[in-house]
Amino acid sequence: TAVESQDSGTYVCTVTAGTFEVKKALELQVEDAAPAPPSVAISPPYHQVSEAGNVMFDCQASGSPTPEVSWARAGGFPLGRRSRVQGSQLVLEFVQMEDEGEYVCTAANSEGMEEGRAQLYVERQQDRNARPETRPRPYTEEPIPGINTGNSYPEDLYPRRYPEEDNIPPPPTYRPPVQYPEERNVEEAPQYPIPEQGYRNPSP
Repeated sequence: TAVESQDSGTYVCTVTAGTFEVKKALELQVEDAAPAPPSVAISPPYHQVSEAGNVMFDCQASGSPTPEVSWARAGGFPLGRRSRVQGSQLVLEFVQMEDEGEYVCTAANSEGMEEGRAQLYVERQQDRNARPETRPRPYTEEPIPGINTGNSYPEDLYPRRYPEEDNIPPPPTYRPPVQYPEERNVEEAPQYPIPEQGYRNPSP
């Protein structure tokens, strides 16, 4: 531990072994340290945490006499209800987005005052109850019965095939009519020219 001027004096070390006893005296003299203004270093200087996480900053202050340490938010604002100070340490529990910002550690003694600053970044946590993003399903993933079955979209959208077309029987085939021998000798009917109809004046 750190010694002070009032710790000066004579210290005796005694060792005993059976009937033997040995003593050794030591003189300790502590000189007063020269007065010095505070010096501040914060570890870590910045911290990034997700929402509902915990953060700790440590303000390491030195000087003579020993400086007193205090914490506050930048701008002189007080700490939030989720913050607590343990000695030189600042602890933030279950941080939220409003806790993001700059925090100031102040060390002061009779020789002066020094400030150190730490930055806190809070990453927003995605809402677990939020509905996932949905995308339209491809046309070929689950074909609708009777619509565009067996074809891909959109290259061969037309023509469409329908399942009921697979069960349609083929069209019937007809044999050519049989020509009997007597039909071959039948004379064709004479062809008479059709007289041309001239213009007729209806007046007498």
